[in-house]
Amino acid sequence: MSKEFVAASHSGVLIISKFAGSAYDLKDALIVNPNDIDQVADSIVAAFRMTKEEIMRRLENMKREVSEHNLFWWTAQISRVAEHIMGERSAERNQGGRSGTAEILEQMGGPGDQVFLDYDGTLVPISSDPTSCFADRELLSILDGLGEEYDMYIVTGRSAEDMRRFLPPPGTG
Repeated sequence: MSKEFVAASHSGVLIISKFAGSAYDLKDALIVNPNDIDQVADSIVAAFRMTKEEIMRRLENMKREVSEHNLFWWTAQISRVAEHIMGERSAERNQGGRSGTAEILEQMGGPGDQVFLDYDGTLVPISSDPTSCFADRELLSILDGLGEEYDMYIVTGRSAEDMRRFLPPPGTG
């Protein structure tokens, strides 16, 4: 939810847990250990004492990070790693090893396995207009195919009503 806040905000200070995955990317947030009440309190006080200029500088830096490292950037990163792994596996196969694809599918398990997918920023790009985050036909087709093999769950902070509009159940979109 922190990246969605950054994408949609025009002002404000983000305080996030150091345990949140986005803490690694959002260096201009106030990053705290949520178990340290004094640190959380100090961060809240620091947020209220920030000048408008500092708030905007931090927010713009985080917006740039979210904008540059979007769904397409992450997809490219994952594809590069997958290509590297598959290249290594191909070399092993040529030397009598197992097929990389077969090995990956074996590791994934099979029907009945659960797949959890994040909606905003993973399945659809983060948008400054949260009412425009509809799944396109290609995504719906991919999810339908995955849904035939796996129990799929969409993780989101959005309401069930919004999600029925943005991502209709399989076979209805």
